[in-house]
Amino acid sequence: MRVDDEYPTTPMRRIPQRRDDQRSSLVAGVLGLVLIATPLIVFSQVPGTGDAPPEGSSTLQQAQVSAQPAAAVQLTGDRDVVLFARAQDGSVLRHLHSSSPIEPDHGWVNLGGSAAGDPVAVTDAFGRLAAFFVGTDGALWMSPDVSPTAAAAPWRELGGPDLTGRPAAVQDARGRLAVVARSADGTLWESHQTEPAGETWSDWRDLAAHSSTDPAIHRDPRGVLRVFAVGADGRMAVLSQTGLGTWSEPTDLGGSLTTSPSVVVDRDGRLQVFARGADGSLQHNAETNPGAGWAGWHSAGGDVAGPPLAVLDARGTVVVFAATPRGAVEHTWGVEALRHGLNKWVSIGGNTAELTAVTKDALDELVVFAIGKRGGMEEAHQENPAAGPWSTWSTEPGGVFIPD
Repeated sequence: MRVDDEYPTTPMRRIPQRRDDQRSSLVAGVLGLVLIATPLIVFSQVPGTGDAPPEGSSTLQQAQVSAQPAAAVQLTGDRDVVLFARAQDGSVLRHLHSSSPIEPDHGWVNLGGSAAGDPVAVTDAFGRLAAFFVGTDGALWMSPDVSPTAAAAPWRELGGPDLTGRPAAVQDARGRLAVVARSADGTLWESHQTEPAGETWSDWRDLAAHSSTDPAIHRDPRGVLRVFAVGADGRMAVLSQTGLGTWSEPTDLGGSLTTSPSVVVDRDGRLQVFARGADGSLQHNAETNPGAGWAGWHSAGGDVAGPPLAVLDARGTVVVFAATPRGAVEHTWGVEALRHGLNKWVSIGGNTAELTAVTKDALDELVVFAIGKRGGMEEAHQENPAAGPWSTWSTEPGGVFIPD
């Protein structure tokens, strides 16, 4: 594998937070003028989803259609990093992480609930953070607003056929949330909002596919929802949305995989997918063109202990993180990963029991969260956007958690 895009080692000046805020205010003002002149129109490119807007459709002009799927960490519209985790008693915890080196984190807030698996959050069509978890009763539970700036909305049961694990969620091209989860027998099920930010959800639909690990769902640049799942035989299947509530038959992508997939859309609009292979290496597959064809599985090496996490950095580089059996966190990256492969693995240290989440913060620096072997949440971050060096691991997020 070729080192085609190493992070620069020349230190970059860290921009004061106040200047970032001033710049953001200026950009927001300009965008506000643009939006006044040109209302945002939300539409679908997915066959069968261009149905008439619901009553009161004028509210759709305010919709915020985000392509980011649900995850344990999200960056809000206010550029706050918000982390979600499951407490030892099953309640859902929310943590507001500060991007400023001089401001402390805000501690953990108990949002209640009785979660059997890890919670995830996703932005809805009105910019609120909606959270989901599979409960100890096997049903899916949702709170429509767990944003740190608002009082958490009560949890609502959405049902489900004996679900387990961590659900996957994303907005469709019209801003409706769609959720995929697996049942105890491995069957994949899907449910979705009938209108953006609405309270009504569809009945659960059997996707005619099975998964032995938690599935992943992503919206591609054409607006099509894609579901990825690893079966008991280690082979990955992908399903494509064909209309509102309708899905294609599973397409077999092959492989010999042992973990949940991690999916990212690269800067050319191609989906790239990663998972741990049966030999412990990172396995990588990617579309050859956006929405068409797959290159096949390639090993990116490494010594991977659990599910990897993939993300785009500030320069549009695909960066993949994984924990090793010794507890260190390593990462690899590449701009032209499909053509030239990924770079050599580089460790950022740590003594982790479980890699939890990764995101870009308000300064466009990557932040990694992991449960340490002592049970507390820990954090490490880049000192500059899309560049090293990395900070030492901080135990400031704190808390006490049981790794899955």
